[in-house]
Amino acid sequence: MLSDSALGILLLSTVSKVCMVIGRETMHITYRLILNTRSGQRTTKNKKTPNI
Repeated sequence: MLSDSALGILLLSTVSKVCMVIGRETMHITYRLILNTRSGQRTTKNKKTPNI
């Protein structure tokens, strides 16, 4: 059997890992959204640049 302290450390490490993964995913999603909105604004403002 694991002691309470070891179990707590294990739980904390797993929770922190999950939070890190979730944070990374949300960062990627927000970054993509920001880039998409910026590129969209740019294409609507500058009509000289053709959409690919």
